[in-house]
Amino acid sequence: SCRNRLKTCLCFRQTIHQRLTMDKFSKSQKDEYATAFAILALYDGGADVSTEQIGALLEATGNTEVEAFYPIIFANFLNSPEKIGELIALPAAGGGG
Repeated sequence: SCRNRLKTCLCFRQTIHQRLTMDKFSKSQKDEYATAFAILALYDGGADVSTEQIGALLEATGNTEVEAFYPIIFANFLNSPEKIGELIALPAAGGGG
């Protein structure tokens, strides 16, 4: 049907747009985003946010080239649901200067 073709077209367009947008990021930025999104998915699913869980989710989603230190750093900083919730809820503070 026309509706299904339109939906497929929009999804394809969105995929191409995302690919082009992500191509602008450096490797380290991509690694940071992949790790951050993994943490948000774990948090949203009520799962434990640990180095192992982040690594498993990165592996499952095909993000196998993320540098190993990112899950460690992020898990150590965001080691409780309260910290993650606080980070989501509070706006970022601007830099001084």
